[in-house]
Order: sequence, then C-alpha cells, then structure tokens
Amino acid sequence: MHFLYQILTSVYVYTLYEEDEYIFLHVKNLHNNKTRDITKSDRILDVLFFDSEVTPEGYETVEELVSEYRHY
Repeated sequence: MHFLYQILTSVYVYTLYEEDEYIFLHVKNLHNNKTRDITKSDRILDVLFFDSEVTPEGYETVEELVSEYRHY
C-alpha cells in the first residue's frame, strides 16, 4: 500500500492510496471515528466535490492522481 495524498477538513480525513495498481480513498469521520474505503474513481471525485471544505487545489491534485489509475 502506497500513500499518495491526504486532505484534512474539520470533519473528515481523506487519504488517497494505491495498492496493486488500484487507487482508493480512505475516509475517516473525525466526529465518530467511522471509516470507509471508496474504490471507484468517479465516486472518489464525487465525495471530494461535495465537501465544501476541500479546496480546489486539493480536488485538482486528487483528480490528476485518479486519472493516472482510471485505465485499471
């Protein structure tokens, strides 16, 4: 598992990883410590897009990284 990028907001920690040539987003809710993993590239971008605290720069960085793995 290889760390790629992380975004921290007041509610969530979004951590992007690559493993076996697949990309996934680990989402941790800081209020209740629940976590989930998102594996579909479109869903990863949707989650970040709808969080108003994710900066445009953070979104664009993740978008670039996800686009590198879309062919898998």
